[in-house]
Amino acid sequence: MTTGQFVFLSVFLEFLVGFGLAFLFYSRFKGRRIAITLVTTPLLVAPVAVGIFHRYLFDATFGIYTYFTNLLTGSEIKYLTNYPMLAVVLMDVWQWSPFMMLFILAGLEAVPKHLTESAMIDRLSLIRRFRFVIWPTIRPLVALALLFRTMDAFRTFDTIFTLTGGGPGVSTEVLSITIYRIAFQFFRTGEAAALAFIFLVVIILLTNIYLRLAQRER
Repeated sequence: MTTGQFVFLSVFLEFLVGFGLAFLFYSRFKGRRIAITLVTTPLLVAPVAVGIFHRYLFDATFGIYTYFTNLLTGSEIKYLTNYPMLAVVLMDVWQWSPFMMLFILAGLEAVPKHLTESAMIDRLSLIRRFRFVIWPTIRPLVALALLFRTMDAFRTFDTIFTLTGGGPGVSTEVLSITIYRIAFQFFRTGEAAALAFIFLVVIILLTNIYLRLAQRER
């Protein structure tokens, strides 16, 4: 349940943020390349460093996220105590939204210019232009990005373990952390291996679903 909640929330928010950033950078403006470079920087940061970095950002005493949240809400909120899953999801969104953005931006760049120009000449609305011209082109790349991020989110370990250690309690203990605890803390390696195998089966099923959808689309 915890793993499914984390995967759904993080991938969904990364898709929304990545989509918005892709359309922002699709337009030409001065300093565009520098802005893209800065936005994609989180992809280069080691997962353990991301977890430690966000532990300070979410700190109840001097964390930046905590400070601005308390300033806006007027109440004292401790992310790692009161909303640990939200903290974990926001951390994952910060790191992996640029990944989604790059896929969608590549799809937008691949849209034939003559199609968009024809749609503008025909005075299609922005919504219809997106539905009939842009979306059919970028849909395969969006599906691929969602597949990669879903598979990767299922096996997330480093960042969550560094930020919360799976706590408080088991509120952020995703399946990868559970397997780690069973194998290396309780030394039940057979049970851990069985869970890891089930994990592998789930990822294979997701891959097969994508391949079937891609084949149908073709």
